[in-house]
Amino acid sequence: RIASSKVVLSDRFVSKENSSDKILFALNETVLKQSLETILKSSNDKQIEVEFPNKNGVLEKFLVQEFSNFEPALQAQFPDIRAYSGTGLTDKTASLHFSFSPRGIQTMILRSDSETEFIERYSSSQSIYIVFDAKNNNKGALHCSTKEEETLSKQLLNKATSVNANSSVYK
Repeated sequence: RIASSKVVLSDRFVSKENSSDKILFALNETVLKQSLETILKSSNDKQIEVEFPNKNGVLEKFLVQEFSNFEPALQAQFPDIRAYSGTGLTDKTASLHFSFSPRGIQTMILRSDSETEFIERYSSSQSIYIVFDAKNNNKGALHCSTKEEETLSKQLLNKATSVNANSSVYK
């Protein structure tokens, strides 16, 4: 059974950046959180309909259910961190995966015919989010920020080149 409530993440777009395919919007986290809690509390309504903006600024409908993968003890320790999965109602080829935590939401929308789209917090502002696709990600949200130690890299390289893979012995 599907919950009758429909959740719109935002009723106003803040701006569309003309130079790229990114949309900024204001998210009402309280409304989203309350609606997602109906999935957890209800024994009948295990899915709800939500709307997420796509990279063109159009709101798309998804049928969403909880998809958390925490062990029960860990989920009890962190009840505010949940994962969800959904299927597209507007675009039948779209699938939605997102997490909701005290740090906000992060989404990934996979489509059969176009680039993967993401929604992430845009700035230090708690309510401003950005929609972008994988191709036009110059925000830097998905870059590796691990600092590689040069000495460790040299040690691994020296070790790899010092081992002769061809010992001329057939095994």
